[in-house]
Amino acid sequence: LSHRHPVAIDRIESILNHLRHLLAIPSQYEIVLCSGGARQQYELIASNFSDLGFEVGISGCWSRSWYDTLRQIQHSNVSSQPVNSDNVQHFLSGSNSKNHIRCLVSNETVDGVMLPHVNRQSGMVIADVTSDLGFRTIPIEHYSMLFAATGKAFGVSGMCIVIINKDFLKKARNNLPSLQSYPSMVAHRSMYATPPLICIDMLGHMLDWISRSGGMQAIEVRQKHRSKKLYEILDAHPKFIIKTTQKLRSMHNICFDILENQAHFFKQADNLGLLGLRGHRLVGGGRISLTHGVSDQAFADLCQFLIEYRG
Repeated sequence: LSHRHPVAIDRIESILNHLRHLLAIPSQYEIVLCSGGARQQYELIASNFSDLGFEVGISGCWSRSWYDTLRQIQHSNVSSQPVNSDNVQHFLSGSNSKNHIRCLVSNETVDGVMLPHVNRQSGMVIADVTSDLGFRTIPIEHYSMLFAATGKAFGVSGMCIVIINKDFLKKARNNLPSLQSYPSMVAHRSMYATPPLICIDMLGHMLDWISRSGGMQAIEVRQKHRSKKLYEILDAHPKFIIKTTQKLRSMHNICFDILENQAHFFKQADNLGLLGLRGHRLVGGGRISLTHGVSDQAFADLCQFLIEYRG
């Protein structure tokens, strides 16, 4: 069917309503479904809000990429600040300037870093929540804008969910080409051009699954339980070392170093069907990604392997 057929429109609207309900998205926020991934939003944010300044909290690989993108497009009025366990709350509560946006990545997949969320409204804050949305509860009302690529928690890659406050949207430029303009995307209900229908339909199925699984509260409890158990195993094992400070450890991406013979570790894991444990190519080591598709049996097998591993 055409994406403009009444059946397709009803399906898309029902998915958006379900998303709003499940994630407790306030009515003051617009939801846009954009083709492409999260890194594309780095560019669109720079273009749409070029009249404003930016400060990026550097917590890992993707926040550095965001900063570099802003610098390439803006050239000026862009600054950065390292974010760690000692100063993260200061950065989150940061500036109240009317012309200054703070940008952060709430879960750094490469580095295994997860930031606490803003606990109150404080100026303009935009967050890349790609590996966070759909894994833990997020206080959306404390942010000006959030965005998340769907490949982590909501089905397949190729689409980005953008959640933007209506008042903040008014600060966007109104003279950009339609496919690059947030106001245009909202005005055309994400359908100025053919939307990524397979991604939208998969989003609908994933939302149904989250609901059947007990909703976001139950999903967050499972993530916390699984990550806590893995950190306990890795911390107790003489062959592994955790890369991330304890206060900022991710409950989605558990990153660690194998102290001896990494090749042997990965070969043994592959032989047992425990695939995808290699860390990102930029940092090496090991990485466990607790996506929704990891079954209870797969998780149990992984834990047993880590406990028994002797190198």
